[in-house]
Amino acid sequence: MRQEYFHAIDVMIHILITVACIYAGLSIADNDNNYSRLSVRAVICAAGGLIGYLASWVVRYIADAFGISEAVLLLAAAGAAAVWFITAGKSIAKKKNRVLAIAFLIYIIGLLYIVIVSRIGNKIAWIRVDISEVVRQFSSDRGGDRIMHTLQNIIMFVPLGCFIVAISDGKSSVLKGLAAGVMLSVCIESVQLLFSIGECDIMDILANGAGCAAGELIWKQSRLLAEKSGSALQ
Repeated sequence: MRQEYFHAIDVMIHILITVACIYAGLSIADNDNNYSRLSVRAVICAAGGLIGYLASWVVRYIADAFGISEAVLLLAAAGAAAVWFITAGKSIAKKKNRVLAIAFLIYIIGLLYIVIVSRIGNKIAWIRVDISEVVRQFSSDRGGDRIMHTLQNIIMFVPLGCFIVAISDGKSSVLKGLAAGVMLSVCIESVQLLFSIGECDIMDILANGAGCAAGELIWKQSRLLAEKSGSALQ
């Protein structure tokens, strides 16, 4: 169990730093029309992923040298979470987005209560960071339960994607939403892992990211349809 625990920490660090670099690259692309093409964004994702992956190994090496693996992970998770609250705080300062930003903060607080606070005192049941193990579960006798659990994780993060697009005035891309969902999910899974509250599951991270991306897509398509309907009525 101890070996699985430290392996899970390694995985969380690698995912968090890699996706954070991809997110940073996409944030730059969202603010520059020269990077609007899908092919350019794909290159940005690949470059950001490579830089993040290499950086995660550097961080892991430093952590091993000083024996602070858990502290490094917590610091990285806290930093990623802080990005969300800083973004929300800036949006609150904008009068036109104040109500939306407050609703976003309420959603984040509610989400953290469900996935962290409500589970305090529950000893971690298992650690699953091996994709092959997760895939096997879908074909097992409890495959139905696993599918329902995955769908719940997707749905839980759909509002996050909607909020991201709304607060950013539509500038955020679906890829960025996917990266954002994964980052926040890794923060949650890391806290669950380090403080033994709930489960640390790689599939939860993938499902949360997919839910966030789906939320962005749904919001954008709904807005597009609304604009078309408005134009038709005029």
